[in-house]
Amino acid sequence: MKSLPNILISLSIAAFTVCSCGQNENPRQEEPQRAEQTESRYKLGVNTIEVDKVAGKGKIKSLNTVPVYSITEGVINEISLVEGQRVRKNEVLAVIDDSECRVLISELESELQKKAYEVNSTLIGMGYSRESLNSVPAGIRESVEIMTGYTHAMVKYENQKRMLENHIIKAPFDGSILDIKVGRMFYAHKGEPLFYLMDTDNLIVQFEVLETMVSRYSVGMPLEFTTLSFSDRKYKAELLSIAPNVENTGMVVMTARIDGRHPELRPGMTTFINY
Repeated sequence: MKSLPNILISLSIAAFTVCSCGQNENPRQEEPQRAEQTESRYKLGVNTIEVDKVAGKGKIKSLNTVPVYSITEGVINEISLVEGQRVRKNEVLAVIDDSECRVLISELESELQKKAYEVNSTLIGMGYSRESLNSVPAGIRESVEIMTGYTHAMVKYENQKRMLENHIIKAPFDGSILDIKVGRMFYAHKGEPLFYLMDTDNLIVQFEVLETMVSRYSVGMPLEFTTLSFSDRKYKAELLSIAPNVENTGMVVMTARIDGRHPELRPGMTTFINY
């Protein structure tokens, strides 16, 4: 039989072994953060979006993105655009060399002056005095201008002046510059896009909802949404369309137009639609 001291020593060793085993166990590693969506919130990492009755998640898109062309050809003398730059309607974005066009305009001005002299000479030959040329009946003057070639010269002159205006590339609407194709001293070819302009004032939201929730929606109904970027702001929208088909994922795609202008919103932002 073991003595009392031996028993106490054995118990102490056993207790130490149990404690040591418990301390050496590896702590349970946390699982990586995952996106989690519930009916009242959307959580991504450490960011949580609190919303009331989230019906769908989507993206902001531009209603209109168009290529900006040059309708004339020539070397680009001026252009200072950067990707994402916001511009206003009719703002000058690029200038194409117009030296040849100006030479032609000067030549046509000289020709037009000669034709005008021929018109006056013809009218005087018809019996009108130099002092009465401004009161010649319109029909007679028009016939003389056609006969002398003045009308044709004037058409050529006006067309060339319009061509001069085409050397200045302006923004067709307010928007942001995308996908710049050219730079200063590049040659602009007629019909080839110089860059693209995205309409950032007319934005839409495309989002998906579960097939079982489609009955809650109708075209024209008002909607409210928040964004991941500005989670404390609520925006208004109007439902434009409901896709006629159900995706393989069991979701239905819907499109809504955002009310008003919001400079802080950008295409590609994540949205959360409320109902």
